[in-house]
Amino acid sequence: MERAVTPNALDRLLQPLMDRIVDLAAQLRATPRTEWGVVAEVDPLRVRLDGDLDPLAGTPASVLREHAVGDRVLCLIQSRRVTIVGRGSGPRRSGTIVVPSGALTQAGTSQIWATTLGVAVPAVAPPGTMIRMTALAVGTGYGHVSQVSQTPGLSTTTVRVRFTQVASSTEQNLLLLWEIVPTT
Repeated sequence: MERAVTPNALDRLLQPLMDRIVDLAAQLRATPRTEWGVVAEVDPLRVRLDGDLDPLAGTPASVLREHAVGDRVLCLIQSRRVTIVGRGSGPRRSGTIVVPSGALTQAGTSQIWATTLGVAVPAVAPPGTMIRMTALAVGTGYGHVSQVSQTPGLSTTTVRVRFTQVASSTEQNLLLLWEIVPTT
């Protein structure tokens, strides 16, 4: 014959486990962690952590003197308090994109070759700003880069750029600079 466990007996059995879970949760909240984010507003200071859609509630403390919208910042989070402890390389970034042979197609019957590329930028522009792409180097020929569109994600933005060049469809290296700029 099985013996039924009364609710009081079950509570007594589970209480040490429940106490341990509460202790572990408190330790986890008290353990500092770092996360990267972007300055979303300056006055009051607001930060949006990577992967978040909205800025954090409240104003973080900061060891830095000045901030600009779009600054890449390192945040220390402990006991739900946020402190900005460092800055990344700032809102200006660049990278080399390789346009492989065969990616360029002839535009009409002219000697102009073109392609549209999707570039993954490791940032999302806050409201009131956008990502601007500028070509620092356009390969070995006479080339031009123009920005077509941008599609923000959670932590990256896909920027579509149109690359055109005269008289060559061979592989090219493009050095593109991206920066977060105000839309107004």
